[in-house]
Amino acid sequence: MGSMMKGKLAAVLLAGGSLFFAAPTTYAAVCSLSSLDATCTFATDSSTPDAIYQNPDNSTVVGSGLIDPFLTVQNNGTESGFSTDAPSNDLPLDTKRAEGNGQFTRTFTIGDLFAVTVNGTSYYRFFLDINEPSGGTSSLLSLDLLKIYNTGSSSAVTLGSGTTLADLGTQGWSLLYDLGANSLGLDYDVFGSGSGKGIDLEVLIPTSVFTGSTTDRIVFATQFSGAGDGFEEWWYQARGTSDVCPPGTVGTPPNCTIPPVLIPEPGSLTLVGLAMFGLLGVQLVRRRAVLQ
Repeated sequence: MGSMMKGKLAAVLLAGGSLFFAAPTTYAAVCSLSSLDATCTFATDSSTPDAIYQNPDNSTVVGSGLIDPFLTVQNNGTESGFSTDAPSNDLPLDTKRAEGNGQFTRTFTIGDLFAVTVNGTSYYRFFLDINEPSGGTSSLLSLDLLKIYNTGSSSAVTLGSGTTLADLGTQGWSLLYDLGANSLGLDYDVFGSGSGKGIDLEVLIPTSVFTGSTTDRIVFATQFSGAGDGFEEWWYQARGTSDVCPPGTVGTPPNCTIPPVLIPEPGSLTLVGLAMFGLLGVQLVRRRAVLQ
């Protein structure tokens, strides 16, 4: 099953575009972000105006400790999960890492989100860091489900083990956004092999779909196929986000980058070495003159 999915993803990525499949009443689109600065929108998702999926060219440093994830999932093959305030020993599905009082998995409120304006439309920004094996089709991952719910409550959401993605639709919550039957093809190697390089996916969801109070807690559900390695981590641009990047990086969050290390050309190193040797020779001559 996993190899078949990788093959389908590879076909989409090699095509460099979107493939559409007929369904009885709707059309499911498979869009790939197979190159830098690619953008996808889906006419059959639930948002108006359309949510934007993109992977802007960036060298942002990502990974645990540099981002503030609210949902972490991990499994081989299909992996799924949703944000919850349940303890680490009672997490649902493939949701991981709630240790440290929700350090890597937790719900959040509408008021936590920072709005940005793009071409006159206001959006909330969500980001995804994927961790897949590098090389061949192993680096491919498909985002097959993305649903965002407003629980209508400011209380913690503690749904834990035994809860399925389908169960979320029976809680009486408001479904704010739904990717629908669409899929998004991702490639871990787009930014080059190696963990912690570049934001793999940026999702812009119109703020207009986030109805409710600023204190209402949000549950974010996701599912991937073709997984085979480390954590997939979601985070958002937060209201009041610090405008200072972590030590050793430059830029403005969330676009923090490691500055390039300038290494002198071999010829320059030779000249530097000769200069140092010359200075040493001068010091030796001076010492001898003093001794005489």
